[in-house]
Amino acid sequence: MMELASAWGDLKSRHSGESFYAFGIYCNDVASWFNVIACSVEALDSVAAKHAKSEQSSSNELHSASLRWSLADSPLMGECEGLLPTSQAIRDAEPDPYEEADGSEEAIEAFFESAFQALLELDRMGIFGTSADRDKLLLSIWINDESDEAKILSARRLNSEEQVLRYSNELASGYAAFKQLMSNENKSSA
Repeated sequence: MMELASAWGDLKSRHSGESFYAFGIYCNDVASWFNVIACSVEALDSVAAKHAKSEQSSSNELHSASLRWSLADSPLMGECEGLLPTSQAIRDAEPDPYEEADGSEEAIEAFFESAFQALLELDRMGIFGTSADRDKLLLSIWINDESDEAKILSARRLNSEEQVLRYSNELASGYAAFKQLMSNENKSSA
């Protein structure tokens, strides 16, 4: 738990003045790899502008919407790697999730539950802010390649219904923006 608090503090310190909208854990479905993940409006604007420029698109807004919840595209992703060394060492000592070893399923379930509990406890302690500041930040555990429905269920465990509804709408808007960008690209290449 304290490792997560330290990671949050480190990222906030390195990016003071930025408006974070997401924080949590990004991993695969068996937690054989995981990292802290954080996203800020300023980092999103930066990557959206780069995409718009490289694709000679005039719409930073479409790029911003399509990339907002594409966590692997977060410019902060590289900074997040390695911020949980103790947690990773503990997970590495558990049974291999890709082998049908005794205890591997239980270890995976325990990892996810302890991660949720750590985020909940840190949130109760006010680590992620209070009131309006906290309402702007979505906490979650994101699993690579999970469905939007699964993302929403995960977010529901750690956030208010208002935050979850906003997240759900942003996921839908992001998909619509992505489709529009692909349509624009197909038109320009024809």
